[in-house]
Amino acid sequence: MEIVGGEDAVSVGEVFSPNRTGYFSRAEHRTGRISVAAARRGKEWAADGRGQLLRLKVRLFRDGFPSSLHIEEGRLLSSSYTSVSARLADPVDLGLPREFALGQNFPNPFNPTTTIPFRVPLLDALLAGRETPVSIEIYNAIGQKVRTLFEGEHEPGYYRAVWDGRDSEGKAAGSGMYIYQLQVGGRQQVKKMILVR
Repeated sequence: MEIVGGEDAVSVGEVFSPNRTGYFSRAEHRTGRISVAAARRGKEWAADGRGQLLRLKVRLFRDGFPSSLHIEEGRLLSSSYTSVSARLADPVDLGLPREFALGQNFPNPFNPTTTIPFRVPLLDALLAGRETPVSIEIYNAIGQKVRTLFEGEHEPGYYRAVWDGRDSEGKAAGSGMYIYQLQVGGRQQVKKMILVR
């Protein structure tokens, strides 16, 4: 894993913003482990209320998120130097998409298969009771349905569907432009792709 963002990799949250003398932050990276600290400057001001304390972007080098990311410990040190445990966000929720999106297929043009990336956002899942109705359909240039790639429910997350260039009867579709449609809950997006035989 590595920290993403260079010098601005650690972003201190709005809880520290009222302090006129500012704040500082530090991130230390060792193999497989990142330690992060942030604090106010000066003794005249103390943070209070609710809000984000710290934000850190990381890139994981091992598949299997969220199990590949584990938040071990959070501690808050008060102005009287007493330490208390801090509640940290669950990595599962941190890594889930916040918005509905259909990505461009790749490769495009393609032969014989192409991959279609899409996102099922956390909010949709919360409204639907954790899983969201999802469908991906392929249409030809005149609007006839060629194939349903997926129809069912998905938990929130990042997904990929693969189309092998065949119709619903297993026959090879002809060369040309196709439209693929993603429907998540009540929303939909469409994009175009080209099959070259």
